[in-house]
Amino acid sequence: MQKIVLNKPDNWLKIMRIGLLQWIMVLSIASFSYATEIEAQPILSKNLTLHLNNVTLKSALEQIQEQTGTRFVYSSKISLKEKVNLNVQSQNLSIILTQLLTPYGIGYKVVNDNIVLVNKAEPVKEVPQKSIENNISSEVSN
Repeated sequence: MQKIVLNKPDNWLKIMRIGLLQWIMVLSIASFSYATEIEAQPILSKNLTLHLNNVTLKSALEQIQEQTGTRFVYSSKISLKEKVNLNVQSQNLSIILTQLLTPYGIGYKVVNDNIVLVNKAEPVKEVPQKSIENNISSEVSN
């Protein structure tokens, strides 16, 4: 009669090899799937020098596009026919876009390497400032 031994060293080595291989595969796949968030802020931090006098907003954006290498994406609902004047020396693109677009009710978002122009609810209009004078008095009763 043969004696049956369940704990043969050969079987345990095979099982451990297979287990080790599975762990190596899991760790390698997990490391490949690890993603970090990358912001597109370097696009907006580029410095530009622009001298724009009585040009359309579309033409201004084209000049910015040439200098930065980014693309502007916008809907046909956004009007870019307004004339603009802008003279800046070594300014960040974010500041330039804010100065250029905000008065016309246009906002922007950075998506990948593109700058997407979006309509805001209403254009910002300058409201004349009023001074308000009030005399407030109170009586303290004992």
